[in-house]
Amino acid sequence: MYNQNTSYWELTTVLAKSDYLIIGAGITGVNTAISLKSQNPGARIVVVDKGPWGDGASFRNAGFACMGSPTELLSDIESSGIEKVMEIVKMRWRGLQFLIDRVGEKAMDLTWCGGVELFPVNCRHAWEEVIEALPELNLRFREVLNHDSDQFAASDPESWFQQGIGQVNIQKEGRLHPGKMMRSLHDLARDLGIIILGGLEVTGWESNGDGIRVTTSSGPHFFTQRLGLATNGFTPRLIPGLDLQPARNQVYLTEEITDLKWDYCLHVHQGYLYARRIGQRLLIGGARHLDKEGETTDQPGTTDTIKFYLLDFLRNHFSISPDLQFAHSWSGTMGIGIEKMPIIQELEENIFAAVRLGGMGVAIGSLVGDQLAHLMLRHS
Repeated sequence: MYNQNTSYWELTTVLAKSDYLIIGAGITGVNTAISLKSQNPGARIVVVDKGPWGDGASFRNAGFACMGSPTELLSDIESSGIEKVMEIVKMRWRGLQFLIDRVGEKAMDLTWCGGVELFPVNCRHAWEEVIEALPELNLRFREVLNHDSDQFAASDPESWFQQGIGQVNIQKEGRLHPGKMMRSLHDLARDLGIIILGGLEVTGWESNGDGIRVTTSSGPHFFTQRLGLATNGFTPRLIPGLDLQPARNQVYLTEEITDLKWDYCLHVHQGYLYARRIGQRLLIGGARHLDKEGETTDQPGTTDTIKFYLLDFLRNHFSISPDLQFAHSWSGTMGIGIEKMPIIQELEENIFAAVRLGGMGVAIGSLVGDQLAHLMLRHS
């Protein structure tokens, strides 16, 4: 039964039974809804999220349009094999093209500034391994990207990077504005007639002969024919047992820096540390490897351990004032597992999931959402 104070107007609009209900208003969930509506214009589609406009990493990531740095790729190859890793790389590239086609580069401030993986002096072994592996990586990337030019090129460290032994320049990489990306996706969804509701944390569901009843912690419940989960790092709250756990990523933004000399997407230590420009400020984040147990959480927040590590990294390796401080900080929740390939499957009859984006939501989230939509449509 509905709450006695629920109006007829609510019952016949926002709470009316839907054909599809998607949990998660991030990049995967909203793209799922858009693709469903594009294929089935008459369908009633509702997207709900526990945050006011999406509570995961989609609005809170660093804004990298990337496919992986060399040390990250080599680590993945060691654990999963090169064929599996290149399959994932191909998915990342296809996903970026899908996102660009759907949103447009200008709408999300996408700039193909290129990337750089930096190697401090204490990473000589990693540098030597990468130098040896670059020819094979470039060959594989030329096949995946269908390009004649190399994706990676080793060089001496540029003058702005101190205490370094080398760097690898990354050709196809860019930066974007995640907030503008998500605003564009939300606007597109609403223009199609998709209902997006924030502030509704789903607590569970039950199926019966008439569909699926979805309950929320704040009171309202929904009825739908088919349910899709795009909850990524928050999924274990709803479905235990998947190869999936939350991973918090902390992000920091500096004060303005006079005469900032570079404009790349930077990677260090298998992608665990990253940085980029925002105007005359530096965004730097990650360092989850310092405290993997502590950062295996879906709770927001930052810690002094990671904050001071990142600040020291900037002071030690860049030509900036030793008095530089962070002006702003936040965190986002990723979904990771032993495998990096996302989980896209029917969990039980009429209940589906597209989760475990492995920290690559910008690259693959739109494509994963589209694949979830096609899976749900096939079972309609």
